[in-house]
Amino acid sequence: MPENKPYALISGASSGIGYEIALNLADRGYDLLATGRDQTRLEQLRVECRARSKRQVDILVLDLGDPQGAEKLLSHWHDKLAGVEVLVNNAGFGVHGVFENTPIDREMELAHLQIDATLKLTKAVLGPMKSRRRGYILNVGSVYSFFPVPFQSVYGACKSFLRSFSEALSFETAGSGVHVCGLYPGSTLTAFRTRSGKAEKTGGMAANAVASIGCAGLFAGRRRIVPGAINRLIVFLARWAPQSMFVGALTRINRYRGVNH
Repeated sequence: MPENKPYALISGASSGIGYEIALNLADRGYDLLATGRDQTRLEQLRVECRARSKRQVDILVLDLGDPQGAEKLLSHWHDKLAGVEVLVNNAGFGVHGVFENTPIDREMELAHLQIDATLKLTKAVLGPMKSRRRGYILNVGSVYSFFPVPFQSVYGACKSFLRSFSEALSFETAGSGVHVCGLYPGSTLTAFRTRSGKAEKTGGMAANAVASIGCAGLFAGRRRIVPGAINRLIVFLARWAPQSMFVGALTRINRYRGVNH
């Protein structure tokens, strides 16, 4: 029989925003199903959650960029999925450069991670959430979800998908007891740039601050969260400024930050 204990399932939980969201959810009383690529960091998460909040953490070292990654996760935790009360689709990485020259294998991996895995994990837990009329889904996008991003075209497109999917699903689940929220951070102090092979010249928000704002908004029933005044200004400008002007300025800024090529 499926376990009835509430779980929070977090992808990309071994670093950055995902790690901090996992800690936040454990502090809120959830036992965790945490997956990521770094076993050492997942073990550290388990120890830290046990020490500070007495919550259990079941870890799975897995790459959701693998075409079979989501199926492996669902098979591994099949007996716990009915007890997932919170799903956080967070795992991600970037691919930078002119699309003609970027590696298609990495871009397909990115699409599997951001799109395929998100759809499959959400599909697996949404039915049980609606049946018990309680559940929370947090999809971690980016400020790049709101506009095209030259030299990160596939990454930006995947993040735009997450925003469209999140907002549509939020309307579909209205009144069901399930809350769907998109979190759209800007530059964040994480290992994200290291994995994508880019050293950034500018800083960003602390990952724990982004996680705290995201979790608070999720449980408050918000549909869209853009943490930080600068990031909200960027989204505002993207909406109202001429697109050619905005995207041109963005490209120059990203060139200065060292993340275009």
